[in-house]
Amino acid sequence: ELTLEEVTMTLEERVSHWSDQWIHQGMEQGMEHERALLRRLAKTRFGAETAERLSAWLRREDSQQRLDEMAEEIVRCETGESCSGGSGKWCLPR
Repeated sequence: ELTLEEVTMTLEERVSHWSDQWIHQGMEQGMEHERALLRRLAKTRFGAETAERLSAWLRREDSQQRLDEMAEEIVRCETGESCSGGSGKWCLPR
C-alpha cells in the first residue's frame, strides 16, 4: 500500500511527464504546420512539381532551424531550380 507521500510523488511525476509530452506534442504540431505552409508557398511560387520535390525533403527534416532557412530560401529564390534549401540539398535535380 502506498503512503500519502508516495502517492503525491507519483502524481507529481505524472503531471511532469504530461507537461513534457504536451510540450513535445505542441512542438511537433507546430513543425508540421510549418511544413504544410512551406509546401503551399513553394506550390504558389514555383508550381506543383517543385512543391512535390520539396515535400520529400520536408518529410525527412526535423530541424526547426532548417525549416526556417527553407522559408527564407523560398522567399529569396527566383525559381524553384535556384533554391538549394539554405545550407542543405533539397535541390531540384535537372
